[in-house]
Amino acid sequence: MSKKPNISIQFEQEPLLFPPLLVQQRFNQCAKHYDHDNAIGEEIAKRLTDRLDDLKRPFHTVLDLGAGTGTVANLVQQSQSNCNIVTLDFAHNMLKQSPHLNVLANAEGALPFADETFDLVISNFCLPFINDIPKFLHSAGKALKKDGLFMATTLGLESFREFKKSAEAVGLTGMRTFPLPDIQSVGAAVQRIGFALPVIDRDVIQVSYPSLQDFYQELKALGATNIHPQRPKGCTPPKKWQKMEEHYLKNYSTADGEILVTLEVIYIHGFRPHQSQPKALKPGTGQKSLAQTLKST
Repeated sequence: MSKKPNISIQFEQEPLLFPPLLVQQRFNQCAKHYDHDNAIGEEIAKRLTDRLDDLKRPFHTVLDLGAGTGTVANLVQQSQSNCNIVTLDFAHNMLKQSPHLNVLANAEGALPFADETFDLVISNFCLPFINDIPKFLHSAGKALKKDGLFMATTLGLESFREFKKSAEAVGLTGMRTFPLPDIQSVGAAVQRIGFALPVIDRDVIQVSYPSLQDFYQELKALGATNIHPQRPKGCTPPKKWQKMEEHYLKNYSTADGEILVTLEVIYIHGFRPHQSQPKALKPGTGQKSLAQTLKST
């Protein structure tokens, strides 16, 4: 009797938008000069950590996810002088510049901490390089103590709109920038995970560069150029690039000839649920109707 053939069925998997090894390699390569080129990231880090001052509460144990060189952790240390900070990143060249307790690990993998370890989990501009955002949010939430706070930033869909419109105007189609979420999608993801008292808001800021090439070189220096699997391969033809820059300068430039770049920065703020937190009343339990309230004002 002949043996049955050993049949192995392999299913083709979708390529990751952000292959971890490639992202890790890029950040390791740009680590030496990263802080010199990261003025925008530092400004957003300050805006994010300034929000801690409004809460009037101490955070004794802090985890910085996707910490890079420790920019956010340094700012947290200034406002929370007695806290213990862990900085986690998988780019060792970046992480070795952080003066805190460093953990070399992938921020979107299984975190190497027990559940309910930290009072605060914070992350600045790590989310744009995360493949599975709900999984990342879930892991961050598990690492929090009850009533612990999660804070993060990401870039929103409106970012780089001038670049995208200029590319389309000269016929440069395809995935020219990596995909970014709109603010409604971010809010929905945070609510699905179950964070309590969620707040999602945004800043829309404009920065200027001497030329389109200067803008691109800064992205490259920060490891932030497009690595989408469906991005057009090869170099942009010089004539197309020139036409795109001409369109950019004509439509999106300052009076002195610098190009404008819009960044939509989305801020995420939510707590791990705890019974001490305020809760909405059940429908029908109010003492006064909304109509009566409006009449009395």
